[in-house]
Amino acid sequence: MHSVTSASEERMKKTVASLKDGFASLRTGRASASLFDKIKVDYYGDKSPLNQVANISIPEARLIVIQPWDKALIGEIEMLAT
Repeated sequence: MHSVTSASEERMKKTVASLKDGFASLRTGRASASLFDKIKVDYYGDKSPLNQVANISIPEARLIVIQPWDKALIGEIEMLAT
């Protein structure tokens, strides 16, 4: 009985975590930097999450600023925007 309870509890925790991820990417009246969590760019032959190679900020409701740490990524990021 105990193993069934712990297995169910673990599955519920994973479900809640997945739901939170889904809510984080919902569109609202304001952009969110979490929208970029799953976007990956080619960084020296590896696919890296955008938020790990650049600063992403939302200074205004209709403005997103992406500042890559390496200038070589600018072209790669611009290709994503088109």
